[in-house]
Amino acid sequence: MKNMIAMLIISTVSYASLDSDYNETCISHPATVVKSYDFSESGWRSGFADFPSGQEAFFELQSRAGTTYQDKDGNQHTGFMLSGINHSDDLFMFVKLPVSSDGLTEYTTYYAQFSVEFASNVASEGCAGIGGAPNGVTVKTGLTVEEPVASGSYMRLNIDKGNQIQGGKDVLVLGDIGSDSIDTCGCSPYAIVTRNSKEQLFSVTTDENKRLWLMLGFDSGFEGKTTLYLNKIKVVLTAVE
Repeated sequence: MKNMIAMLIISTVSYASLDSDYNETCISHPATVVKSYDFSESGWRSGFADFPSGQEAFFELQSRAGTTYQDKDGNQHTGFMLSGINHSDDLFMFVKLPVSSDGLTEYTTYYAQFSVEFASNVASEGCAGIGGAPNGVTVKTGLTVEEPVASGSYMRLNIDKGNQIQGGKDVLVLGDIGSDSIDTCGCSPYAIVTRNSKEQLFSVTTDENKRLWLMLGFDSGFEGKTTLYLNKIKVVLTAVE
């Protein structure tokens, strides 16, 4: 009888130990990770796609961090400037950043929610333009394991961003660049615009290095010049159980 009791105690302790290890493992695996970035931070890189290679000057492609602009109330702000003329009727301007692996785990699928803030000088209504209204520039954002890169004789992205108002498997469409608080059609002043993914579902799976790239892009259907200033972006990553 004593031997049986001893065996039961050892067995119970063993299972309790396993349960303890299991619970610690679960607790140490964060369900939600929040990544918030300011475009004044270093590490952001810009790119352009959907135009003939070598035509950067003709398209007046420009990008510059730490650029000052004035809002409609006369306040000065600093943002990451993206600018270009859409001669191809398909210009895509974007920025990208390697996401910090802090809080992430390898080979894990996450649902992602996005919120972005930028400055636009285009009203949401009442503007006409070449090939479409000036606000006909679609805001897109997403996460990929592979770094977004544009290449080729006609600069194409290596990820699926969709085309103009259509999204792709690697991005979500967040709306357009139009602001409800101004009535200008492509000149000063600028207004702060926020866009978010709302109820849209987006998922991405990390690799063995927990690597992810964050991209924010603007897909133009307006055959004129668009100049934007990027301020902030926030990503909420929730592990899929």
